[in-house]
Amino acid sequence: MLTRDSQPWIAASVHTVTHRCHLAPPAIFNELPKNPFSAQTLSIDPRTICLLRMAVRNMRKVKTLRIIFGHPKLSEALLRCFFDANRERETPIRRLWLESIKLNEGLEPSLRSHKYGLPLHLDVSGLEAVRLRRLPLRTVEMAQEQRVTNRSERVYARGGTSMELQNGLGGHYLTTINTLGAEVVLGHEQLEQALDPEVTEENQGEWPLQRLMNFANHFDDKIYAALAEAVQMPAEVQAATVPSHHSRSILAYQDRWYGPVEELSPTASTIFNQIFRLDIPTAADNTLGLFRHTATTLTSLTIDWCLSAPPTGHTERADYEQWIKWYADLFSLRFPALKAFQYRNAVVRETILPPALFLLDYASVFTQNGKSIDNMRCNQEPRHS
Repeated sequence: MLTRDSQPWIAASVHTVTHRCHLAPPAIFNELPKNPFSAQTLSIDPRTICLLRMAVRNMRKVKTLRIIFGHPKLSEALLRCFFDANRERETPIRRLWLESIKLNEGLEPSLRSHKYGLPLHLDVSGLEAVRLRRLPLRTVEMAQEQRVTNRSERVYARGGTSMELQNGLGGHYLTTINTLGAEVVLGHEQLEQALDPEVTEENQGEWPLQRLMNFANHFDDKIYAALAEAVQMPAEVQAATVPSHHSRSILAYQDRWYGPVEELSPTASTIFNQIFRLDIPTAADNTLGLFRHTATTLTSLTIDWCLSAPPTGHTERADYEQWIKWYADLFSLRFPALKAFQYRNAVVRETILPPALFLLDYASVFTQNGKSIDNMRCNQEPRHS
């Protein structure tokens, strides 16, 4: 990415971009269903995102984009930059492969603003092949109270707790992780302490989110200090520098608040909006929008082992209606150029099809008003397609 000014022809010659974490993807039976892919501490430095954004500008011939087990911030930046509605390009992205990542923000079609200055509006037209593989596509999200106390879902982290994970080849490797609940609760603590009139920058010490990002921030500082001695950093990257670890942590942290919000004071509202959002579409909503806007050009569509069933413990009728409606909406689309379609589920509860619904049927479980469904339960054995 640092060759942008000295050798832009390298980026201009790229046809395929692949971003993949050096770690092994999560094991498909035990680790995959418990991974929300929402790590808050990976590749969070604004200078890194700025370098990526600058590199994408010169990659005008890219036809294939693959993100396989990518870091959340980098995955989001790649998707928003390559599908930027205003990006100058010689050819649109033709093939998209997304595996083991979170899709909420990266494929959100329009935003009012973005912390890292990423593009606000996306254009996915021209896509011919889409492959979604081993990632969350839930139409129903976990309640905020459950997320705060959740210690079963694990996220990869810089810092955190060392844990041995499977490598997919019958062996194991050691890496650092956090639990989902540990990262969510620190956002709550940040909000509470920031609203405490007795807490200030001077007497607080490390704020909760600064503590979460501590290892990542210090490591990034060392990386960019070494880079600055070796190469001349572009002015745009230097301008993206955020020296304060507290400010950088606030910039990096973003979570969704599920449920009602009491009336907040102007100060509380500002702090709340810095770290939480209320209106993030689900990954299921965004992928359905992706299919809808590329239906006329898609020749190949693969949905492979995606996690779509409501979280364990969700038994509300509305949760099942949303789950089924996603498939019904998919079946209602028409793909005139489609030559290959693959849907594959697995022997884990999270990947099952809704009971009484078969691929490409008429979703007869709905009545004419589209709101009432037959009695359904999610405790049956998975069916394979």
